[in-house]
Amino acid sequence: MAKKVESALINIAEQSAGLDEGNTIKFAISGNRITFGDDELTINIERHEREFDNTLDLCRDKFGNLVMGVIPGRAEMFVAQLSIPAREFEITESGSVTSIGSPRERITPAQPFAVAMAAESLEVAGGDLTLAMDSMDEMEMPQEIRTPIPFELKRCTLTLWALS
Repeated sequence: MAKKVESALINIAEQSAGLDEGNTIKFAISGNRITFGDDELTINIERHEREFDNTLDLCRDKFGNLVMGVIPGRAEMFVAQLSIPAREFEITESGSVTSIGSPRERITPAQPFAVAMAAESLEVAGGDLTLAMDSMDEMEMPQEIRTPIPFELKRCTLTLWALS
């Protein structure tokens, strides 16, 4: 049963009912860094923000070390889990219109099959793929600008497990 604890810096969830202060790993927060134990492991949380949700598992291994990740055969118990939500962006239209450029210039080695399939579905006089691609050079599209919203530690959640 998870219990939420209010914190000004980070959301904290305790994984077991009745956890007391001495029954979970100690941690300290400084800026966007969190330090576990007695300076055992420090993580720059902002560095782990991605364009998708990211979860970091912290375990105690069979040698008593604090490790990041679940290492099969070595991890003995979960200590904490850090949940970092996906990076958020502010999306704005620039108001200008940008040419998409020549599709022939944008083709990567992995794309020839997709281009061939697209050409097959195009109704092009005489099946001339080059002619169809040249006509795409003139296409213009509005430009979107994605600006990352600054990282906020308070959006993250630290889940603490009882230590045995």
